[in-house]
Amino acid sequence: MFDPYVEEVGGEIELVDLDAILKESDFISIHCPLNESTRYLIGSKEFQEMEKKPLLVNASRGPIIEEKALIRALTEGRISGAGLDVMEEEPPDPQNALLRMENVILSPHVAFYSEESIMN
Repeated sequence: MFDPYVEEVGGEIELVDLDAILKESDFISIHCPLNESTRYLIGSKEFQEMEKKPLLVNASRGPIIEEKALIRALTEGRISGAGLDVMEEEPPDPQNALLRMENVILSPHVAFYSEESIMN
């Protein structure tokens, strides 16, 4: 797990730096706020460091990932695929390559909303 604000966790969870996550992970799931330190947290440099061609999921904010670098990484096979419920531009440009890629799953950023979640 990588979190720059957490110093210690319990159990079997190991804190590592972002470089280790990029090099060693089969799956990378991003859940962080968008601020100056996280804007383009994942860009060309980070995609170059991914050795295992992971599946990348962004459930945070679109600008956490540099979209042009993501498209290149997907096209070049640097990552296996991406799951996004947010994009850099909302709504996305109809010409955005991510909308037509077979190794990308897009969903609306409304996963919290269901009749059941309101009732509980």
